[in-house]
Amino acid sequence: MTTTIGNQVIEETTVALGDRTCTMYPAEHVCVIYDERNRPVKVMLTATEWKLLEVLLRNRNSMVTYRQLTLFVWGVRYLDTHGRPLSHWHICNLRRLIQQISGKEETPIQTVRGFGYKWVTL
Repeated sequence: MTTTIGNQVIEETTVALGDRTCTMYPAEHVCVIYDERNRPVKVMLTATEWKLLEVLLRNRNSMVTYRQLTLFVWGVRYLDTHGRPLSHWHICNLRRLIQQISGKEETPIQTVRGFGYKWVTL
């Protein structure tokens, strides 16, 4: 789905997070969720969190390796770190954010031990 704001066309993506839905606006790195009173709440993501979320959502139900995440988010010069140290803390932050949004402990980001991460539909 697209939305036009002024002269800018913005691609939207809607993702289910528990009982709530999150509409994502890439141009602004913003997710909009609706609280229990159906009021919109903006959630700002850092550029890094946004890129990680983007690559996980593009590859739903498929594993994304640490190497693939590192290459997509940080580029070639960081590949020698094997990716995990770079992505681990940002994935933790994303999980915390998703837990706050959904109100549930479980998140759709699963760790594939020793290899990478996977976005699964809950």
